[in-house]
Amino acid sequence: MNALHNETLTWVGDGLEGSTLTQTGNDLVIASKSTGTPFNVRLDTEKAAQDYYLQVSITSLKGHLSIGAVKKDEFKSGWKGKGMFYNGNLTNAGAALKTDWGPRFAAGDSLGIRVAHGDALEVAFYKNGKSLGTGFKLAGNTTTYYPCLHISGSCSVSVEIPEQLPSTALQGATATGFFGTWKMDKAWDGEKSVAIPDGRPLQLILGKDKVGGLTMSCKIGNSLNGQVKVLEETETSMTVETGPFMMTMMMPPPQYRAMENLISMKAITKMDLEENTKLTLSGPEMKVECSRLARTPEALTKY
Repeated sequence: MNALHNETLTWVGDGLEGSTLTQTGNDLVIASKSTGTPFNVRLDTEKAAQDYYLQVSITSLKGHLSIGAVKKDEFKSGWKGKGMFYNGNLTNAGAALKTDWGPRFAAGDSLGIRVAHGDALEVAFYKNGKSLGTGFKLAGNTTTYYPCLHISGSCSVSVEIPEQLPSTALQGATATGFFGTWKMDKAWDGEKSVAIPDGRPLQLILGKDKVGGLTMSCKIGNSLNGQVKVLEETETSMTVETGPFMMTMMMPPPQYRAMENLISMKAITKMDLEENTKLTLSGPEMKVECSRLARTPEALTKY
């Protein structure tokens, strides 16, 4: 049973001067004084000492929003506050603790948080009602943590509290088709093999933009982002044109330079899908073989 179900919700701000919180029933409009200084708001209820879940549906968002849990003595204004938060990264509200832990979100999405007590205090996060897994697991912690929103900018959200607690098991259908996250396994510049460094996987992410176009993002040394024009498409093959790629830095670490040059400088004209688990990018002077990258989130034991 969700301890917050049927609870009268009261949200309080952190007192940051110039920031605003307007509550109308379960709808909140929150704005920080500036995008450089965050505003924190938390649910004020002693029911937070029990197991609970809530989610916020985002109707508008300008800036950055995190959802999390804080204890009373760490609920402070601006960057002074501290807690366990999710915004795509796992953070403590002041610093990223685990980057790219889960998917990003935008207006139209919902974000959920479940806090459960037992041998360990567990904080799990959700997107659009589906569990992303447990983000924090604090052994032997019996402190009360309150639901909290951390906003730099402005947002409008609607708070929902179902009767039952959702499962923390990872949910959602396995990614299918071209879209999703891929691991770059092998690469060639012409006939010459390009070395892929050991360690963290080099990621390629295919998605859709707001008007239905294809986007491509590569996380190598830097992040490379670009548009892809689809000229012809079947269930297993695309003929494409790739536009220029934007890069987060001018010079990548030495071990990543060859792969970044390959993606950013060589034309990609074909994408082929095999058995939903293998993706091949190719062009007149290049080829990259990829395998689908499964998400395996890990819980942090401190913040």
